[in-house]
Amino acid sequence: MALGLAYWDKNDYPHALESFQRAVKVGPTSAEAHNWLGVALLEKADFARGHGRVQKGRRARPEIRAGLYEFGSSLAKGGELAGAVEAFQKALALEPNSLAAHMNLGVALREKAMQKARLRIYAAWPHPPSNANVQYELGQTLRQSGDLAGAISAFEKALQIDPELREGYYALGVALKQQSASTRKPSAVPASLRTISTTRPGGRRPK
Repeated sequence: MALGLAYWDKNDYPHALESFQRAVKVGPTSAEAHNWLGVALLEKADFARGHGRVQKGRRARPEIRAGLYEFGSSLAKGGELAGAVEAFQKALALEPNSLAAHMNLGVALREKAMQKARLRIYAAWPHPPSNANVQYELGQTLRQSGDLAGAISAFEKALQIDPELREGYYALGVALKQQSASTRKPSAVPASLRTISTTRPGGRRPK
């Protein structure tokens, strides 16, 4: 765990992930190990497995503090803004003077409001034009709102219009993966937002 956290502080996320994976093997009942492995997986954009690991750690120890800020940042990067807002609010309850938590909470709240606004705009547009970029943005918005079926349909339309739209293939693949994960778990984490820093404030270490 200490080695993983040292790598994390150096922004060496691949080695941090390897260390946390070893920590889980050594201590399979450690809530902190599962929590940090989940955070590292989320940083890698492996949202289904990452979310599951974090949830496992927090079920074992609901009061766990380690990685709470990182968890919120990773959720925000994945577009799960409601969960990110909740995580940042909990982080602020523990560290009311954390500038990073205040800033990231503000960004998450802003993006959450913008997400709803974009969805209302698209919903009011009964027949989006045959434009690949419009369909792609519609798919991103629907995916962030949790409408994976609608997102998949929009991405497929975008690719029909422009088969060279490389980001469309990636977004479609992520949406299909999330849809598959959602059939196995109560909820899946969408993915698109890439704006919030994951630098860990302070020097907290799990006990």
